[in-house]
Amino acid sequence: MRLRIRPSKPDSAELARDVIQAGGRVIIGLKSRAAARAWDSGELAALTRGEAIAAIEALEREGIRIRKVFAGAHAAVAATVSRAELEMLLKSPWVDYVEPSIPALVQSTQDTSWAVWGVKAPQAWLAQNGNRGEGATVTMIDMGVNQGHFSNGDGPASMLSQGCLFASDPAYPTDPQTCWTSANHGAHVAGLINGRDNAIGWIGVAPSLASFRSFRVCFVVYNSNGCPLEYIVDGLDWALANNPPRHIVNISMGLCRNFTIVQSKIQSMVEAGILVVASAGNRYSDNQDCPPQWRPDIAIHEVKYPARYPGVLAVSGLMPDNTQPVLGPRPLIPSGPGGTEEGNCITNPSSCGAQGGACEGLGARYGPEVRLVAPFTATSMLGNGGYGLSCGTSMSAALVSGVAAIAWTRFPTYSATQIQNHIVWNATYLGGVFGSIRAADASNSSQQPGPLSVSISGPQAISVEGPHSWAASVTWGQSPVFTWSV
Repeated sequence: MRLRIRPSKPDSAELARDVIQAGGRVIIGLKSRAAARAWDSGELAALTRGEAIAAIEALEREGIRIRKVFAGAHAAVAATVSRAELEMLLKSPWVDYVEPSIPALVQSTQDTSWAVWGVKAPQAWLAQNGNRGEGATVTMIDMGVNQGHFSNGDGPASMLSQGCLFASDPAYPTDPQTCWTSANHGAHVAGLINGRDNAIGWIGVAPSLASFRSFRVCFVVYNSNGCPLEYIVDGLDWALANNPPRHIVNISMGLCRNFTIVQSKIQSMVEAGILVVASAGNRYSDNQDCPPQWRPDIAIHEVKYPARYPGVLAVSGLMPDNTQPVLGPRPLIPSGPGGTEEGNCITNPSSCGAQGGACEGLGARYGPEVRLVAPFTATSMLGNGGYGLSCGTSMSAALVSGVAAIAWTRFPTYSATQIQNHIVWNATYLGGVFGSIRAADASNSSQQPGPLSVSISGPQAISVEGPHSWAASVTWGQSPVFTWSV
C-alpha cells in the first residue's frame, strides 16, 4: 500500500537547527534501497519486513543510535543523531525522510465551567432509553489519568486495568514508566468523555462506553510540558493495532507543523474506519504554544495538526453566548441547567486560586478544517484526585468524542465517515462552516445528509465581447448551502 504524502524536501541548514532544538531527536522514515524518496515521488512506499530490517541494520552500521522502531508497511524509527549523522541520513539510500521530533502541547488551561449540559447529553440519555455510549470504544491519547480517581470508583467508568497504557523509551529513564499521572489535562479530558455516573464528582457525556482506553504519551518532565513525537506515534500505532468496532480516538493536543509520520498514521487510521476527533488548538496572546524556534508552518490563528488532516473531525470552542472564544475577558459561564457560575476567573480571579485569570490570554483557533464547535470550558477530574475547571479546545474535542459514542451506539451500522457527517448534519448551524454539537439531536434524529449536488447555469457559448455571467448553486440535502455568480 502506498500513501500519497509528499514531505517537504528539507533544507539541510534549517533541518539541522530544528534537530538541535529537538535535542538531536529525529524521526527517520525508511525505504528500500531502490525506492524513490517521498519528497520526490509524492508517496510513501511500502516496505516488506525484510526491507525494513535491512534498512535498520544499514543505519546501525553507520552508527545511528536507534531508540524506537515503528513497524508497519511504512516503517520508521526514532533516533538521536549528531549534525554529521544528520548529513549522512539525508544522503542514505535507505532513508525516505528525516524530521525533528518536536513535541505536541495539550490544549487547555484553568478557568470556569459549562459543558455536559451545553451539548445536551442528559436529554440524549433520557430520549434513548439510557443510551450512554455502550456501543462504542474511545481511546484517549493524552497525559494519562489519575490513579486515585480510578481506584476510588469515580474515574472513567469503562476503563479496565488493561486500558491504562503508556509509551516508554529506555533511552529516557527519567520518563515515568506508568500510565498514571498527577497532571490535570488527561484526567480532565477522560472525565468529560467517560466520567462515572454515581454520587461522586462529575458525570461524563458517555459514562457507559463499551471500553475506555487511556494511552499516556505526555510527560511533564520532558521539555517541561511536552508530548514527545515518537510517543504520540506509539499511541497512534497502538490504537490502529487495537481497533474494535465503532472506535473513536480522541487527540486533545496539537502540533505546530506537519510531520510525515503523524500524517501517515492518521491517514491509516481514517482508512481503517476509526473516527479521529482532534482539538483545533488554542490561541495565546503571545503565541507561546508555537514558538519560532519550532518553525511552525501555520499562522497563530490557524488549526493545528492533526486536526488539519483530511478525514479528522476537527473541533473548536464555543462560549455560552454562541460566540467564539477570543483573547480577552470571559462572560459568566452557566454551571448547569439553572444558574451562573459565581466564581469567574476573569471577573473574580480569586475564585480560581493560583490559576486565576489564566484564560484571559486564551482563545480558540478556527479555519476551514473545523466542522464542529463545543463548549470551551468544563468541570471535570483533576490530576490531584479532585475536580476543577479547565478551558480549551481539548475540552471541546472530548465532549464531541462523547457525543460521537452516543450517536454511534444509536446507529451501530454507520461507518466512521457516516457518523461524522451525521453529527455535523444534526448540529445547530452557527454560520460559517461549522455548527454547535447537540447530543440529543445527533442520537435521536435519523436524518442523514442528502447527496451533494452542484448546478451551474449560464451561456453555453460566448463571443469575444462581454460581459458574460454564470450562476452556481451547491446543495447538500434539502437546501442550498452556497450560491454565487461570476
